[in-house]
Amino acid sequence: MRSTTASRRWPRTEKCPLCGIGEVDTLDHYLPKAHFPLCAILPINLVPACMHCNHDKGPATSDSPGTQPLHPYFDRLGQGRWLVADVLPTTPVTVCSDVQARPEWSAALTARVQHHFTAYDLGSRYALKTGRHLAGRRHLHRQLLDIGPKPLRETLREEAESWTKPNPNAWETALYFALADSDWYLAEGLEED
Repeated sequence: MRSTTASRRWPRTEKCPLCGIGEVDTLDHYLPKAHFPLCAILPINLVPACMHCNHDKGPATSDSPGTQPLHPYFDRLGQGRWLVADVLPTTPVTVCSDVQARPEWSAALTARVQHHFTAYDLGSRYALKTGRHLAGRRHLHRQLLDIGPKPLRETLREEAESWTKPNPNAWETALYFALADSDWYLAEGLEED
């Protein structure tokens, strides 16, 4: 059982705040303890994380403002959507995620968010999640498409809006907006394999 102090700092969803998909099972030192040993036990320096993100971050330090890691508690990215996705016309369906800078972001913040996305290999990790998720939703999407493309598009849009409420930048939010906007997915993407 976690201590009272540790449980207060643990994310409510128990999802890693660095990637949004892994289960929290370790603490990451925002400032690596190898380089900043005096900060190793400061609560502000301890970030709940999944093993994957903790490993990917490693002990490296930033050599420029654009590569400074994002801190999930102190960096403010705003409430708008910045994680976007595209549906590729492939069989099976492939969805690629990327960062779309917000107008209010500075050039340095834009570089940091893009670096975070790349350093934690979020594009590949989200692609795996979307692939598995779509495999489970394919039958339902085909049933809706049998009624017509409009009901399927409306359902996909409703799913996207629903995911936006808890997290406008969840991979699920980006996925459903991309599917709803993809004419190819609604026309050819659900054809029988």
